[in-house]
Amino acid sequence: MGLLAALTAADVLLCASPRRITVEREPVRPIRLDEHAEAVTVLHNAGRRRLRGYARDGWQPSARAQQPLHPVSIDPGEALQIRTRLTPVRRGHLRSEHVAVRSLGPLGIAGRQVTHRVPQTLRILPRSGPGSTCRRPCAASVSSTEAPPPGASAPAPSSTPCATTSAATTCAPSTGGPPHAAAPEEPTGASTWWCAPGGPNANAG
Repeated sequence: MGLLAALTAADVLLCASPRRITVEREPVRPIRLDEHAEAVTVLHNAGRRRLRGYARDGWQPSARAQQPLHPVSIDPGEALQIRTRLTPVRRGHLRSEHVAVRSLGPLGIAGRQVTHRVPQTLRILPRSGPGSTCRRPCAASVSSTEAPPPGASAPAPSSTPCATTSAATTCAPSTGGPPHAAAPEEPTGASTWWCAPGGPNANAG
């Protein structure tokens, strides 16, 4: 027991100081929910001894960091990059608040650990859409067998392209109020038809 305690104490005294490690984060670009990112962290050894041990990047669980614990070996005055692959499971802002550095002694039975507070944020955007566009115009003039009143001209169709959406198109005559039903099969007058909110043209304008 006494020998083990002596060896443990010697290992702690001879290991490199993790406080002499400086941590630098590299920017991470925003990604979509169905993509992955790679968080890069640079560790600089400003001490006089070679640091052998581990570094852990503290991403929150929803970031799904793969192998956040990295073995490290950094000579004095040198730097080392550690890369953590992230596969997020939710959108929004994900954070890593710290990087923990553990330094082991020559015997590898004891060591010292320091947590460096270096926050980093990764923005997760919604999944990408189908990327298609609606080919028909947002408004179309419906012809009728009834002639328009004298001096009146038929409304010109709009050429505004439709926005992409997964909802179905709902059209209604422009009576001044919000649309409530789909277009009638046999319109009785010359009307301008436009897409209701929730249809492919809801964002057009």
